[in-house]
Amino acid sequence: MRKLLWAVGCLSLISINGIAEVSGNYAVCSQPYALCTTATCKPVPGSKSQSVCSCIVQDGASLGTLPCDKRKPTTNSQGQQLLFSNFSFENAKTNWVMTCNSNHPWTDCLDKPCTVDPQNSNQVTCTCEIKYTTSFITFGGQCATASCGTTLYSGATATMLEQGSQALVSAMHLAKSPMQNCPL
Repeated sequence: MRKLLWAVGCLSLISINGIAEVSGNYAVCSQPYALCTTATCKPVPGSKSQSVCSCIVQDGASLGTLPCDKRKPTTNSQGQQLLFSNFSFENAKTNWVMTCNSNHPWTDCLDKPCTVDPQNSNQVTCTCEIKYTTSFITFGGQCATASCGTTLYSGATATMLEQGSQALVSAMHLAKSPMQNCPL
């Protein structure tokens, strides 16, 4: 059994029944989750801080800041299936990481609640927080940086991506991250 502890640049992993937990900043779990890394979002009418994003359902290793037991799929009192949005390398197979500069808004979907579409169990709707930073990264946009100012993408800061991808690489026992940046 390995123990993964995130502290002062040190990482250690606990693997129990196929679920890898990272203590500290991140937890890597193997279970169904919502993947929003390529999602485009729309602001919630009347809100400057909330958006609605259409994301896809995946199953496997994913990273979040909440412990695995807090991110398990559930069903609410109305019978709706609920998932949490997490980060994984799934979209790295077909999408490059695009950097958007110039203080454009983006959405932070990590660990956000999502409702499974009752008509299509592969789709979820997630409520995500709108952020403003000097730059952000996304797997969306197909490297068309001009769209950064016209499309509200699900994304992360470069620091968030670096820390999260390092934790996921370690938990998955990969030699390096499969992510590639858009060509300049």
